[in-house]
Amino acid sequence: MCLTYFVDYFTSIPIVHSLLSVNILVILLIFIKTVGRLTKYMAVGLLCIGFLMNMWSSPTTFFSNIEGLQTNLPLIVLLLVVPLLSIPLRSSGYLAFILNFIKKEKPPNKTFLSITSFLSLITPILNIGAIRITDDFIRDLKLRGDLLAPAYFLGFATTMVCSPYFGSVAITLFYVGVTYSDYFIFGITFTAMQLFFGNLLFTIQNKRNNTESKSNSNFHQKLEKNLIAKILKLLLVLLILIGLLILLEKVTRWSMLLLVSLIAIIAPLLWVLVTRKWSSFNSQIKEYF
Repeated sequence: MCLTYFVDYFTSIPIVHSLLSVNILVILLIFIKTVGRLTKYMAVGLLCIGFLMNMWSSPTTFFSNIEGLQTNLPLIVLLLVVPLLSIPLRSSGYLAFILNFIKKEKPPNKTFLSITSFLSLITPILNIGAIRITDDFIRDLKLRGDLLAPAYFLGFATTMVCSPYFGSVAITLFYVGVTYSDYFIFGITFTAMQLFFGNLLFTIQNKRNNTESKSNSNFHQKLEKNLIAKILKLLLVLLILIGLLILLEKVTRWSMLLLVSLIAIIAPLLWVLVTRKWSSFNSQIKEYF
């Protein structure tokens, strides 16, 4: 389906466009059979209601209704291919190194800051998988639920307002016709404000509850040089991906959703061609599929 979508976008051949519509319908019907009974009834019911409302509001054929299924296809393709960006990050060891630092003993407010900052940095690339990776690494610390829950939410929510590799930003800008280069400053500003006020409120609440333990109060370690280097490299990767998107958007005038999907596919391929880490790449591709 993704390949057909790319071919249809660049060729605009009518038969390919029709084939894409049929492909979407077949995939939809196949997956409807695999879900639970309640979900199945809701999906079929909403699909039929949508067809009937469309035919009632304007005289259209059944095939025209099927073509309407392509409306959200760019977002679906984006959600399917963006996880491929996690392959270079997982194989490089950057994530494991930074997460090991988060596991070091420190006051709750510094732990909260570490988790939220780390999530806001990798979530634009790893999406919801960022929370899964972070939780797997720090689970053995047995941190309080009132620390982890807001930390996960705040770190993940920052991406929802700034990252073009996240569905909420991509589809909103797509429908309102705003380029990401015009939105970039606003998105980064909102992200910084969220992180600042979220950590400030947690620090105030933590002091009020007086939950900081004595064993954590003596933590005065400095960041290691290797850690700073890893963070800077991770930040550089993110800036390159966003900068490449802004540049291509201005040069090609293609849809942002299309550009994000293409970058998500091409970037891991270029990485494996340069590093030649084929075994790691193949194992993660198998896990992806």
